[in-house]
Amino acid sequence: MLAQYAICKAFNNKRAVGVLLSALDSSENIHLTDQYNYQYEIVEIIKALQDDPKTDPEDLYRVEGAYLRLLDHYNGASPKLLERRLANEPGFFCEIIRLLFRSKNEKQTTEEPTEQTKRIATNAYRLLSEWRTSPGCLQDGSYDGDALAVWLEAVKKECTETGHFDIAMSMVGQVLIYTPADPDGVWIHRSAAKELIKKMWMP
Repeated sequence: MLAQYAICKAFNNKRAVGVLLSALDSSENIHLTDQYNYQYEIVEIIKALQDDPKTDPEDLYRVEGAYLRLLDHYNGASPKLLERRLANEPGFFCEIIRLLFRSKNEKQTTEEPTEQTKRIATNAYRLLSEWRTSPGCLQDGSYDGDALAVWLEAVKKECTETGHFDIAMSMVGQVLIYTPADPDGVWIHRSAAKELIKKMWMP
């Protein structure tokens, strides 16, 4: 079914979303994302959805989350919408941090996580560890240092309150290395370089 749809000339994004999400509930999905041929076709459909301005962002959000394991940058695909949300919405970034890491204000628990919790955490970690869209990056390829500053202040405030400041700043440092070069030739934008230097001297 996916093979037939992938080569169809008339691309219908609503139908594509339906095919991808329904495949998750079908008996064929047992090894669906483990088979090379299916992987290629799935990725190509997702890339077409990402490039289609008519695609509903909520639909794309669900699809990228469902097939995150295939969107690993190594096959020419990435979870573009999810990465933009991390870069543009400090609250979303903080939510992922809280999902993955225990607050330093909390006592260690011996409670065993459920299988569903483990799956969600695995996906969240995959998203965060592969994240390459730096806060401040605009869709036209330019960079807004002021947007980075606003994003950082919101993250610092929220993560300080929840007891996740140190780990959040560590994750921020990892993504800032993907910031575009500064117009004057510095290897990354000066606003991002400034934050990285701050992090190096942070106690």
